[in-house]
Amino acid sequence: MINSLSLLKRIFPLLLLVLLPIVLWHPAGAEPSAPPSNAPDWSVPISASLGDHSDKVPHIIASPYDDQVLIVYTSRTTDEAFSTDPWYALSTDRGETWEFGGSSLPSPVPQPIHTSASVESLQVNAAFDPSGEAHAVWIEEYSLFYADQDRWPTGGATLPTVVSPVASAPGASDPVIEASSTQVLDVIWSEGSTGIPPDLKHARSLDGGASWSTVRSNISTSEFADEFPSLVVDSNNSNRLHVVWQITEGSAGSIYYAQGTVSGSVVAWSTPIQISADASNDRQPKIVLSGSQLVVSYSHVEPIDVGGEIVNYQLAYYTACSGNCTQASSWRNPENISGQFVTVNETSPFYITTAIVSVYGCKYVYYHGVVESYVNESVLGVNSCVGWSGGGVERITEPGGVWALNPSVAAHADGWVYLVYEQVDSSTPPDSHQVYFMRGEVPLPGLYLPVVLK
Repeated sequence: MINSLSLLKRIFPLLLLVLLPIVLWHPAGAEPSAPPSNAPDWSVPISASLGDHSDKVPHIIASPYDDQVLIVYTSRTTDEAFSTDPWYALSTDRGETWEFGGSSLPSPVPQPIHTSASVESLQVNAAFDPSGEAHAVWIEEYSLFYADQDRWPTGGATLPTVVSPVASAPGASDPVIEASSTQVLDVIWSEGSTGIPPDLKHARSLDGGASWSTVRSNISTSEFADEFPSLVVDSNNSNRLHVVWQITEGSAGSIYYAQGTVSGSVVAWSTPIQISADASNDRQPKIVLSGSQLVVSYSHVEPIDVGGEIVNYQLAYYTACSGNCTQASSWRNPENISGQFVTVNETSPFYITTAIVSVYGCKYVYYHGVVESYVNESVLGVNSCVGWSGGGVERITEPGGVWALNPSVAAHADGWVYLVYEQVDSSTPPDSHQVYFMRGEVPLPGLYLPVVLK
């Protein structure tokens, strides 16, 4: 007769097989853990919108040369569904006050970068040059437009420059701009034409945006769609550019990297390499330089069958490279940094977006998603210096009856961090889209204890 101890020994391995997946499973909707000890001390969110507008996909930058903070986004100011313009709000004192008409006000008062009647403008991006002047790029209908800050205050009385005129869909999209000097500007964007998937293109200005190279460098001409680039100029070598982007094949995305090397007026691009895992679905990368290390965040998608319905559970991932980055073997294996799965509403963006910034050598990554038992998205955050999600997950916004989407983050070197996001209120038809701003200060290194992961 088998005694109870002997029986337990026999069935214990079977119990492990059944129970271990349950123990290790991190369900979508799990409550975020306590915030990390080195989280910024965030201010109360304030609106960066004019209340009657529909404002979407904000982008924020902090000048590395002074105390300026700039928010840009697209805004619909009329009842016409496809009449939108690029707008901005500017602070010269780290977001404490905001400029408008020669006065400093306690909240952002947005103004147009350019206005054009009955035309759809999309995807505005901006950069500061060393003189403190801002430069913006955006998509207008199918074409890529540019204007420096001197052309903004009148809302476009001085016409912007058409960097890349495109006559048909899909046209230009997803532009990003960087300034390595007062004269040198680089723009990267995705561009396609009828029946041809978009390629990744690059243009350079050597005269502060007055003119642009007429020969466009094709960074990538894959047979699939090249989309969602993110660009950084190497602060250790201004003759080197780093770009990451998404290549979409069917319904799956992969993350690619290329390096640009400046030789005279020409930028030579390395052969693109994949830096995300094979047979994966990864999207919308963001890149920063932290010291001498390149760090990339992106969203990772795992379709899971839940009761016969496929749900796209999603995670925030990252990878990094500290040298010889044109070789795929130099990039670290991609890592899940959010810990828990999140989902998105069917009527909001299909995929989460990440935003990344480096402060005191710590990499802070923010993303949106549905957690716990809520039905709406929150903005969440993790950082590298406390072991990513192992050291706690910030919930920056409380979902309540609104969605918080599309975070963008920037920082000054002394620890001030700035965050914007798009808030959607579905209770006000048509859905109200507004931009909100927060700022906070990161504690000095040494004032928190890192988490040691075993």
